Amino acid sequence: PPPRHGPRNAGDLQMGRRILSRQERGSVTLELIFAVGFLLIPATALLAQLPGWVGTTHAAETAAVEAARQVVLADDMTAGVAAAERMAYEVAANYGLHPDDVLDVTVTANPPGDLARGQTVTVTVTLAGNPIIVPGLGSVGNPFHAVGPATERVDDYRGFGPRAGNAGR
Repeated sequence: PPPRHGPRNAGDLQMGRRILSRQERGSVTLELIFAVGFLLIPATALLAQLPGWVGTTHAAETAAVEAARQVVLADDMTAGVAAAERMAYEVAANYGLHPDDVLDVTVTANPPGDLARGQTVTVTVTLAGNPIIVPGLGSVGNPFHAVGPATERVDDYRGFGPRAGNAGR
């Protein structure tokens, strides 16, 4: 006859189960408490912060796009920079951010100088994001900075208002 593996009769199998069940009584309950308490709840709390990080990053990108558009539509670079800063603060407010959360608005032009046809203008907006909050530990680390860059081109056929030295042309 072929060799048999395992218990020789059903009574041996039930006896083995009783011995194991006495030795491991309550271990699943403890594992569940630790798994939920130390893994599931903190992981859920960290994931719940993800929309705030994404929203702040999107706000920075949107503020940069709108600010760059304001620069290329302005009559000169000084007015464009002022309009870009106003727009960055306005977009941040529309996203529910405090004005102090707007850390920086940088405007650069290529080629540098006053606005000219065909010039590219890059605006970079930096917003302060919220730090990571871990349940039981509080705030961990520094707030992150969401940086949103955007580049616009001054229209090749765009007309500018009267400029000093260009009157009468």
